[in-house]
Amino acid sequence: MADPDRTEDWLREGLAGAVPDPPGTPERAAAARGRARRARRRTTIMAAAGVVATLAVVGVVSTSLRDGSGRDETATAPTSPFDAPGCPEKPVDARTQVGPDHIPDGAVSVRLCSRDADSIYLPADALINHVDSVAAVVNGLPPADPKRVCSLELAAGYQLAFAYPDGSSVVAEGGLHGCREVVVNGVERVGADAPWERFRELLREQRASLDPPAEVDASEIDCASTARGPGTPSVDRPEDLVAAVVCYEFEYEQWSQVEIPDRDLELLVADLAGRPSGPRVMLSCAVVDAPARKVVGYSAWGGRIEFSTACESLATLPGATWSREVLDTLQRLSNEAARVR
Repeated sequence: MADPDRTEDWLREGLAGAVPDPPGTPERAAAARGRARRARRRTTIMAAAGVVATLAVVGVVSTSLRDGSGRDETATAPTSPFDAPGCPEKPVDARTQVGPDHIPDGAVSVRLCSRDADSIYLPADALINHVDSVAAVVNGLPPADPKRVCSLELAAGYQLAFAYPDGSSVVAEGGLHGCREVVVNGVERVGADAPWERFRELLREQRASLDPPAEVDASEIDCASTARGPGTPSVDRPEDLVAAVVCYEFEYEQWSQVEIPDRDLELLVADLAGRPSGPRVMLSCAVVDAPARKVVGYSAWGGRIEFSTACESLATLPGATWSREVLDTLQRLSNEAARVR
């Protein structure tokens, strides 16, 4: 049997080696975003999106439970967020799995995966720092009441795949709807928003000390929705846009589009970043038979960002509506998109 102290030292050293040096100045992340907005490399969005598919197939980990079976003793801690084990080939049915009723400590990475097809935008990078913090949030959720009554709306769900040095993995499945259940090996808890938000927070912090993997080109953006369309959950936020287009739906799922120029994009991002945080309620939307308009773009990390421009009053909080200048800009670009179809 391996000496537990030595194993713990080995794991600590491996994790320490995976943590990048902190940026020299707090402005490093902002500078990286600025470079992404100004430059246009030949690397396309399709290549960035291909990273996700490659990781999902080549980097797939065993979904064996941490009960001593199916382990790969040659597995090691990842050295970068892109080297971490990928998602399972297909979503794991967490309700039928057998194993510990919690996420064990010691995972070397956690990756955001789909619970069902196209329900969420997946980042290409995994979390390799503070992984146990996400596990602790899952484990700390209260148990589900067997007599609970939940709403039945259809909405997105996610899976967090925790990978371990021995090659095994454990999946926590969360639903961003109804009673917000989180399931680990058949054991149900409630509070799916908490692990989701903790993962997003830590992944964004991890990115702040790294350079984006590729810059994106707005000419490669496709308006056709790849998931549930505007409102699809994503690690990336609207204010993370570095390249975007305005899309105009002239017939069902038939889109024309125009690129948002750099100056207009900077105006839009500044307006989004300046809004107060908190829930937003659509107060004044276009009628249902009006042409759909939306903004589709990508972050510097290759994450797809999509939101509607049809609803002009977006908030329950003061200062959270579009500025007059942004409204005029979006209308002008929508008109341009309508003319190019």
